[in-house]
Amino acid sequence: DDAAAAHRRDSQPWQQLVALAHIELAQALLRSRKLPQAAVELAAARAVLGLRFSASGALGKRTKHQEADVAQLTLDIYFLPNSLPRPSAEDVDQVRRSAEARSSIGHLPPLSNGEDETLLAEMQLIDSHSPPPLWPVEQLLTLAEGTYLRAMLPQHESTHEQLEPYVRAALGTPRWWAVHTAAMRVKVRLDSARTRRRHMALMMLEALFRDV
Repeated sequence: DDAAAAHRRDSQPWQQLVALAHIELAQALLRSRKLPQAAVELAAARAVLGLRFSASGALGKRTKHQEADVAQLTLDIYFLPNSLPRPSAEDVDQVRRSAEARSSIGHLPPLSNGEDETLLAEMQLIDSHSPPPLWPVEQLLTLAEGTYLRAMLPQHESTHEQLEPYVRAALGTPRWWAVHTAAMRVKVRLDSARTRRRHMALMMLEALFRDV
């Protein structure tokens, strides 16, 4: 067991680099609208990182005045035996504290700059169905999966609902500026298509412009 754990630690850098190459190629193919080829690269990245994604549901609230919990779309992420070791709880707490500090001094753009009268800043789920902490390359893969889904499905409100769990997972534990801002750009596109969320989208877009 110790030898296997040591082997996994030693293989992590190469594992992440190979997965990153597949993800970058998939993104390039998606920009060219070559969806079947992009799907192959995403499948290869999932295999390298040992991840599997599945849409699921949980009870929760989206608005401040909502009294009853209703079904919300969520994303289940499964880690296969060859997946990267999970970040420790201490590491996740440290990352989140660091993200708050970096946001306050402008090194990491905040998700929003103000309060919305109706919508909650984050969806509240009653069964603690929050996305697991992900490494940056896993966050990039999650975003790429959402981008692929967006390219495959028609432009509709239901499509935005299906994409939102992918963005939430990518924004769960901010580590890299590049990943965080990429996820924010996707979230701005999704929220700007909804009348009730356009104000929050504009605030996030302003934060991104200020960050540049």
